[in-house]
Amino acid sequence: MSSEGSPPATPDDLAIVAEDVGKVYQIYERPGDRLREFLAAGTRTYHRKFWALRHVSFEVRRGETVGFLGRNGAGKSTLLQIVAGTLPPSEGQVVVRGRLSALLELGTGFNPEFTGRENVLLYSRILGLSDAEIAERYDRILTFADIGDFLEVPVKAYSSGMLVRLAFATAINIDPQVLIVDEALAVGDARFMARCMTQLRRMQDDGVSMLFVGHDTDAVMRLCSQAYVLHDGHVVQQGQPAHTVSWYLAFASTGYDMARMHAFDEPAALPDAAPAAQDLGALPLATHVEADAAMAATSDELPEFQLFRFGDGTARIVGCEIRNERGERTAQVPLHGLARLHVTCEFLEDQAQHLVGFYIKDRLNLHVIGINTHQEWVPERAAHKGDVLTYVFEFNVELKPGYYSVSPSIAYNQLEHRWMDYVENMLIVHVHDPVPGRMVFGVCLPSTRRVTVHARTAPRSSDLAGAAEA
Repeated sequence: MSSEGSPPATPDDLAIVAEDVGKVYQIYERPGDRLREFLAAGTRTYHRKFWALRHVSFEVRRGETVGFLGRNGAGKSTLLQIVAGTLPPSEGQVVVRGRLSALLELGTGFNPEFTGRENVLLYSRILGLSDAEIAERYDRILTFADIGDFLEVPVKAYSSGMLVRLAFATAINIDPQVLIVDEALAVGDARFMARCMTQLRRMQDDGVSMLFVGHDTDAVMRLCSQAYVLHDGHVVQQGQPAHTVSWYLAFASTGYDMARMHAFDEPAALPDAAPAAQDLGALPLATHVEADAAMAATSDELPEFQLFRFGDGTARIVGCEIRNERGERTAQVPLHGLARLHVTCEFLEDQAQHLVGFYIKDRLNLHVIGINTHQEWVPERAAHKGDVLTYVFEFNVELKPGYYSVSPSIAYNQLEHRWMDYVENMLIVHVHDPVPGRMVFGVCLPSTRRVTVHARTAPRSSDLAGAAEA
């Protein structure tokens, strides 16, 4: 399978090819069952099969970074071990072209009795580096690892952070053509994480192919050009990182229940925000907002945001729009100007409480602002079936000029990740600087914020009864 929108790859273009890969384990209920099965000489089995992976296929082009997401136990580490060659597949095959370096489970490949220096030398030799190549890279490894005198201490005495520093420094400095990173960076401190991300970017620029696994969805969107979701050993979603990450977060919100995911893929209409009866996953977001006449930008400048909706359907977001100080609907807001975001919600069932909020994301699909009614001390209120509530979030725009997407949501409460409705990238807006030629950097939370609620309530049964008596 080739990347979306890319021409078919030739064998020379591919760094990794995985075809119908599977891994099965034999699970015995009791320790003695293994011996009983051996003595039965094939006449009886005492085990059950557990497929950690089944029918997994993917390709990684040279210079491409592919990410894998999934909860613990989904099969991610098993897959990467097969790609790295440390675990044989039960079916299918994996072909890797080029020198491979793998940063798998914490400390994998290191002898705990050896010192850090000895492990660096041993690991480099295993990968086929000559004495001259090791000598050339040795100082770079020590500088990046930055563990000081602990280099001469057995690694069994290392903290998890020290171990990943040494492992990562070694893995990236052998000049690999293919790099595998499996969640190891999660134990690093903020400074080390920043250095790692910078180094991974440099390696991408140098044409290194990567497989990246982790629970950091922002890192997947920053680094990867393709992303996959594994669940129970199967690929259940794949595609562009932004859409795949949105799908994965929706999947996580259901408790990883595939039976509930089909509702999120149903076509839906977004009144006043998009043409009706179109597939939410495919609708180009450029049509979601009536472009302001002042928005002079070419299609190349407008980032492509993918619309995606999920939730349990007990309430729906039926409107989302930005209005300026004059109350006019607009897609263009000035830096430092006042903006009012109107989020209109229709409740399809009675709710004892709810909160409404939104995210603003930049052109890289990274969250830059998040606000909700709970955080703004808006009293929680009940809603009844048929009620339509419009929440107006008023704030100053403190974003550097550029395009941003708005993702509104209705949730049950602040503590649970359970949504009645969440529409990813429902609206795009353009922030412009009214002062020409000024350089503006960074982002901060709007300093002036206010939330008001406008309600159109449905008739209550008690009201109807009173009217009948009258």
